[in-house]
Amino acid sequence: MAHKSTVEIPPADELKLRWYFSLGISAFEFSTFGRQIELARLHNEGSFICHSCGGDGVSGSGAFAVICRACKGRGTHRSSLSSHAPSRFATIRCEKCDGVVGNDDCPDCGGDGYIESSGAFETGAQPSELHEPDISEIKLYGEVARVLRVLSKTHNQVLERFYGDCGERWARTDRGRMFSLYDLTKAGKMLLETFAKPTEACLPPIERIGVAAELERTKSVERRRQQLSDALAQSVKLYGSTASSWCAARQHQKETMYAKAV
Repeated sequence: MAHKSTVEIPPADELKLRWYFSLGISAFEFSTFGRQIELARLHNEGSFICHSCGGDGVSGSGAFAVICRACKGRGTHRSSLSSHAPSRFATIRCEKCDGVVGNDDCPDCGGDGYIESSGAFETGAQPSELHEPDISEIKLYGEVARVLRVLSKTHNQVLERFYGDCGERWARTDRGRMFSLYDLTKAGKMLLETFAKPTEACLPPIERIGVAAELERTKSVERRRQQLSDALAQSVKLYGSTASSWCAARQHQKETMYAKAV
């Protein structure tokens, strides 16, 4: 169910925003080292999509009724890899020189004293610095962050919701990515107050609206139908104002960079 606003963020910028709110934030935020330790652990242990919910994290009647018990709402399971397995990009002591590098280079380690090991995921390919951002990623992160810095808190929230994990989750359903904004609207909040049940308190607000929307399919209620329609219209309007602000800030950024270059 695709719904577009009158103002659209260019596709090239949309790709940058989707990268920023997933890999970009993971690589550069949350700690001094970004999330490199968490990422290293993830790639060492591995995970696979939950077959009960197809990776959505929720399952049951209508697909939105309860959190999936098999994965406890995560959408994925850890693999059976041992947590004590060597890191994917670990190094091991060279048996030839026992890690001691002298004047003569060891033919096994090339004089480094240690040998690279691809660890738990043996692919035969040479290990690479997957967790360390390169210069192009640093520039891309800075480019997006500079624009977000001049936008309002509300517009930042809309972009994160629309292009982040929540937007990706709803983009894989017939509700579409716009549905991820419903609980930010006045109509969406009314839906939560009127139709969300206390038994659904364990679900995030947007998932509780998902339950109401699914129930509307099986048994239509005029008030609920109108609130869902209003939530869609208000979400499109909210995204449209955010897109306008993004495009204006982006244009100003380009003009500033051009002026400096001249």
